[in-house]
Formats: sequence, C-alpha cells, structure tokens
Amino acid sequence: MWQSIRSIEAGDPLSPLPATAPALIRRWLAQRPRYHVDSTPTSSSWLNLVGRWYELLTEKQLRRGVYRSTRELGEAIARYVESTNAHAKPFVLTNSAYEILARLRHF
Repeated sequence: MWQSIRSIEAGDPLSPLPATAPALIRRWLAQRPRYHVDSTPTSSSWLNLVGRWYELLTEKQLRRGVYRSTRELGEAIARYVESTNAHAKPFVLTNSAYEILARLRHF
C-alpha cells in the first residue's frame, strides 16, 4: 500500500485513506499541512456507477452471446450502448442522505 509515500506530489490522486491507516501515514500527512486528503466513502464514488454500468453490459449483453472476433464483440457493445441510450434511465441512490451519513459516523 503506500510504498513510495515520499514521492507523492501535491495534487496527485490518492486511494481513499482508510480509518485504520497506519500511524506512519497519519504522521507523514500531519507534518505536511499543505497536503489535504479528502475522504470520499467508497459507496458514493462516481466510479462505482461506471463499474455498475459495465456489470450491466456484461450481464445483459456479453454473457449471452458468442463472439467469434473482436469486431463482433465491438458491434455487440455498440448495439448495447445504442439500446441503453435510447431507453436511458438514471442510476438512483437507494439510500437517503440520512442513512448514508449515519453509516459515516463510525469513521
């Protein structure tokens, strides 16, 4: 995990800092006040929505077919994208803000 902590530059993207981060990391950050680490809960990351979209692509299109070439695979993906764009539905959070904040209190 943080093998090259000394090489981190300001503005570099970091993995979320876990609540159980080693004391070494916490000390290093405490000595460098210009470094600010925002902790975004993993469940609220936009990247999870992207991952969910790829999961749906896999479930609904890719596992159901047999593709003999990368061209066929690409065409299948393009068909899926066209279909989902034609009948687009937003991803909706199923938890209220209060439920999400309640989970974060233990951090």
